[in-house]
Amino acid sequence: MIEFLGLELEHPVVNGSGTFDAIAARRAFGDELDARFPFAAFVSKTITLEPRGGNPPPRLWETPAGLINSIGLPNKGLRGYLEHDLPVLARLPVPLITNVMGSTAAEVVDLVEALGDREEIAALELNVSCPNVKTGLDIGADPASLAAFLREVRPRSAKPLIVKLTPNTADVAAVAEAAEAEGADAVSLINTPRAMA
Repeated sequence: MIEFLGLELEHPVVNGSGTFDAIAARRAFGDELDARFPFAAFVSKTITLEPRGGNPPPRLWETPAGLINSIGLPNKGLRGYLEHDLPVLARLPVPLITNVMGSTAAEVVDLVEALGDREEIAALELNVSCPNVKTGLDIGADPASLAAFLREVRPRSAKPLIVKLTPNTADVAAVAEAAEAEGADAVSLINTPRAMA
């Protein structure tokens, strides 16, 4: 057993937000998913206050060196998450970490307050670092901006708070230290690097 944020995890492997669709896996495998669930905790795809359609295709571009993505955070919004996704994700056999992002600190405060009392959710992850949308990257790249942001958000929930950092900054360690100083319980390294082909 591993203790992480006060949670007891069976092993150290946790998915990155948006990299595993547990709802589709539940449809495909049914209850067998519980017996063979691959992660010790599950991190949801990013949710925003309002629904987002995401970026127009192509969203994935294969290169000889790897894969470039520009997904754009498609999601059902807070209401859709609470009504449709959370009841399914709450049935997973592992703790649920919900990832959130907003265009402003006020939007993130609304999300954190709406999710902070939900017993189904074990922890919150703040996406302050997505390079494929017009917001988020600047906050996560600058220690002072992130600190000011967390001073508004951290008091809104007693749940463990993970800050997902960007590699697209001059000093990732300084940003991580600012997150820790303002009450982040953990940092997630890292979101998508910028790329071009």
